[in-house]
Amino acid sequence: MSRRLPVFFVLDVSESMAGANIYQMEEAIHTILSNLRKDPSSLESVYVSVIVFAGKARTLVPLTELVGFQPAPLPIGGGTDLGAGLGHLMSEIDRSVTRGTSDVKGDWKPLVFLLTDGHPTKESKPQIDKWNAEFRRRANLVAVSIGGHADHKILNQLTDDVIVFMDSAPDAFAKFIKWISVSIQAQGDSVRAGNEEGVVLAKLDDDIVKPLRRFDEPQPGQATLDDNCVVIIGKCEKTKRPYLLKFEKNSQDSFYSSSNDSLDLTTTMPLMETYFELTAAGESASTVYDLTKLNGAAACPHCSSPFSMALDGNCQNIHCIDGPGKHVCPWCGNVDEYDFFEEGASGIEVNRGQG
Repeated sequence: MSRRLPVFFVLDVSESMAGANIYQMEEAIHTILSNLRKDPSSLESVYVSVIVFAGKARTLVPLTELVGFQPAPLPIGGGTDLGAGLGHLMSEIDRSVTRGTSDVKGDWKPLVFLLTDGHPTKESKPQIDKWNAEFRRRANLVAVSIGGHADHKILNQLTDDVIVFMDSAPDAFAKFIKWISVSIQAQGDSVRAGNEEGVVLAKLDDDIVKPLRRFDEPQPGQATLDDNCVVIIGKCEKTKRPYLLKFEKNSQDSFYSSSNDSLDLTTTMPLMETYFELTAAGESASTVYDLTKLNGAAACPHCSSPFSMALDGNCQNIHCIDGPGKHVCPWCGNVDEYDFFEEGASGIEVNRGQG
């Protein structure tokens, strides 16, 4: 069997990635595969795997040769457990990457692209320590901070190759996809030429990808929850299926006019039950937010009921209703009478996701 170059994409699919980010990431995987399939050397040696993590982690696509790789839709989950993603990656490397012996050369050192846009919501030190002790020399890891919003201090503990992707620049994602594709091809050329130590990355385009040293580190003790982006998970009263509402501050994508302390609705999307499979217990309802500071409205993406933010006073979760009157909460089964909030109401608490 010829030597393989394993390439792992470890993708943050937490709630803050909902909307354009998750769709662009799906497109990126498709395009990177298409680009690599046009390169005969990559087609012969590159094998790709996709791992996703939110509150939990799982393998979306196991290590597969390019010609047989079938991309899968990216799910969304609650929380950002980097430790879970890192632990799952280490297990997959142990399971699927062939190590060399004194008689036979194994696979080339895996190339890992870790993409994240947020701060870990759980302690990840045990997994980081294990990575540095047992896996850092066995794999080349490139950590990408999407928009510069990730926890750079933690990423620097994993690798010297930390890149900030400036996703707001013109044509940013297209250029970013090309950069990853060319970097994989360059790494393949390098290892086939006998240079098996270190990672070879394509030339950085300063408009979209910048080395971390140009950016200030986040301050110690920075909160893991970013109130510039609030995600609320609802359930359809009729189908019991979950959906996601994402609110952002000062977003150009919003149809609504915000006050200084409110956030605008930018994304409404249906969720699959895989959301709960990727969400650690309690993380979808771990903290609360003032519902009156969330600006905008949308119909339920499952049943089209006009009101998607009916708040149950028993469990503090939201669901859809078709209008005022008596309704059953699909979260807790509570039956209650629903009506519109009074004008000037404030301090109405609703469960929020961890993003």
